[in-house]
Amino acid sequence: VTIIVVAVPEGLPMMVTVSLAMNMMKMAKENCLIRKLVASETIGSATIVCSDKTGTLTQNQMTVTWIFADMKELNGNKFDEIKNLTSWNALTDMISINSEASLKKHADSSIEGIGNPTECALLRLLNNAGIDYLYYRNKNKRAWELSHNSARKMSLVAVDRGDLRSVFAKGAPERLIDCCSHIFLNGKIEPIESYREKINAALSKAQGDALRVIAFTSKECDARNVNQAGGFTEDEAEQFVNYRNNILYALIGIADPIREEVPHAVDVCHEAGVDVKMITGDAEPTAIAIAKKAGILSDKYVAGNIETEIQNGEVVLTSAELAELNDDKLVEAIPYLRVLARSTPMDKLRLVKAMHKQGEVVAMTGDGTNDAPALKFADVGISMGITGTEVAKEASDIVLIDDNFKSIVTGIWWGRTLYQNIQKFLQFQLSVNVVALTCALLGPLCGVPLPLTVPQLLWINIIMDTFAAIALSTDPPRANSMKRRPIKREASIITKAMGLNILLCSLYQVLVLGLVLRFNLLVESKDIFQFGQEPNLSSNIPALTIFFTTFVMFQFWNIFNSRSLRLEESPFSMLHKNISFIVIVLLIGVVQIGLVQASNVGGQDGGVGLIGSIFRTCPLSIMQLIEIAIITVTIIPVAWCVRFLIRKIGWEE
Repeated sequence: VTIIVVAVPEGLPMMVTVSLAMNMMKMAKENCLIRKLVASETIGSATIVCSDKTGTLTQNQMTVTWIFADMKELNGNKFDEIKNLTSWNALTDMISINSEASLKKHADSSIEGIGNPTECALLRLLNNAGIDYLYYRNKNKRAWELSHNSARKMSLVAVDRGDLRSVFAKGAPERLIDCCSHIFLNGKIEPIESYREKINAALSKAQGDALRVIAFTSKECDARNVNQAGGFTEDEAEQFVNYRNNILYALIGIADPIREEVPHAVDVCHEAGVDVKMITGDAEPTAIAIAKKAGILSDKYVAGNIETEIQNGEVVLTSAELAELNDDKLVEAIPYLRVLARSTPMDKLRLVKAMHKQGEVVAMTGDGTNDAPALKFADVGISMGITGTEVAKEASDIVLIDDNFKSIVTGIWWGRTLYQNIQKFLQFQLSVNVVALTCALLGPLCGVPLPLTVPQLLWINIIMDTFAAIALSTDPPRANSMKRRPIKREASIITKAMGLNILLCSLYQVLVLGLVLRFNLLVESKDIFQFGQEPNLSSNIPALTIFFTTFVMFQFWNIFNSRSLRLEESPFSMLHKNISFIVIVLLIGVVQIGLVQASNVGGQDGGVGLIGSIFRTCPLSIMQLIEIAIITVTIIPVAWCVRFLIRKIGWEE
């Protein structure tokens, strides 16, 4: 019964659950809302983070900073020059009508954008120029509309004006410019062919400056030839833009500054062995510029074919290029992939599957409804708390409350800490188990059939399970945990280093406890307990009390040792940040001394009291308690020597 009680680690399931729950609450304070408990540990093992750009790597504070119209480039803040553009009136209509966003003015004169951030930035341009977009939106009723999506890469709005129907298109320049046969220039409609080179040069320059560029085009048709009841179908609408002559009015560049903390967070990921890949709907030049600022791409990156880029160690793909790769080629390119531009939700899903084939643990971000399959399939799906849809949040494991990439890195840090805390608990509990079992087996050989009684074992179990679980599960994260490679999928939670540490430290404790039991160390009357004699409990109680107290005090100091898994980690590091640990350790020491010193309370004529009869103890002198503390604290330098040995033989991970 003694062996069974000691050997079964019944505290382990509770410790794991407690650790997950406490980790979840701590991560929530770091802007990571955990929807599934296990995700708080899984993210710590992530080897790849696939991150969106807008709002995650950038501030999601979009501002129009560049306008290309009438074949000239203008600063987005020079409203006098902008209003003098011959295309300004048409642009005012296009921006006002072809938008689902709106602006809300607060009492403090601040303006809040509601809806798509890109459309909000365009509406702010009108507002800053003194234009009431609602006037133009209400004046021109939409006859028909087709919203933007990642596959279409444009939105369409049709407005009837008498017998004419104007169809305004807004979207990706590479999609719309090719559909244009004319350009609106200085109040006239001119053929576009002679201007294409200058337009493309201006576009490339803006995208190279990390601007999101939006093209605005228009096309008119005879409204009498359009089915007034239903308008265009989606296919008809796209064919209308793609295959009929359109007029290019302007290109507008929107800046979204990168978050200041992102480059450092990306560096931390790289140092931790976590590969960061940016997946964005932006054009390739814009994506490359942002990736370089974030540190995802090096400044030495040179575009080329995929074989050349793989050879150089950095690959940038567009959705179209990804579609051309077969699965084998994609798996080959995954380790070198840094950026995927003009991506679609299905691209994310395909990437996750390819990464899983290589055994990677993938954390994937997403904010749209169509991102749900990729979020479900990833090891850790991460949705956006601010811009994410409810469908994306439901499909995810973690919700980023602030949409910030830094919070993902913090989540990885806490996830690794959780895994290490479970290892610390196992290291402590297994060492106690080994010592208790060995003592239970060797006790009879020393003439003591029951060196530890059932009540004593119950108290030791409380220390091992409940107290140790709470104390070690609240250990704070350490900086060096982000300087090691992620834990592999097939890795054992009990490493070779932990096994050797448990074995050698346990043997040392057993050796000392055996000497205490065999030679009656610290017992003032040496003749009360001799090896080979028939056991006499009444005379052996002082020796057994010392044995019991020595055993518990070993665990008192050993729980400090368990906070250290590696040589450079001090058992006393960051104790001031773990008040729960300090309180629990002090509680263990106080209760143990109380159990011993209060043994005679309630006893008649100085005899054994209730506590002494239950726990088979008697009071010890102050000198004996001090000597026990000095003997047991030696486990700390012994454990350090063991960790030094582990490093020397190369077992430290």
